[in-house]
Amino acid sequence: MYVLPAGLFCLFAEQVAKVGFGAFTAMSNFVIVLVGATLLWTALQIIIVWKKGTFSFLETLKRIRTIIFVALGTSSSFATLPVALVALEKKLKLNKNIANLVLPLGVTFNPQGSVLFFTLSTL
Repeated sequence: MYVLPAGLFCLFAEQVAKVGFGAFTAMSNFVIVLVGATLLWTALQIIIVWKKGTFSFLETLKRIRTIIFVALGTSSSFATLPVALVALEKKLKLNKNIANLVLPLGVTFNPQGSVLFFTLSTL
């Protein structure tokens, strides 16, 4: 494992020698756009939850902070699902039947992170 960084540096140097820094510049631009689009999409979803609820914006953020921390910590929609169901039902006071129907279906059939990644990759 101690030799791994040196080996990766050699592989990186070989690719830079062949194609130049243009490919790496393009990839770094792609990562910046992807992170920006992800943050924008997440902010839009939080605003939608806030508008549908009866709480102030800061109160809404306070009530869903557990969901945000679990989602960022695990990077898994399925791991976040139980925490999200509890937060939507108990903290945001949304209808239990609607939350139990919409949230699992949305996680399963609408993987937004993958859709956003493939859309930006295509563009």
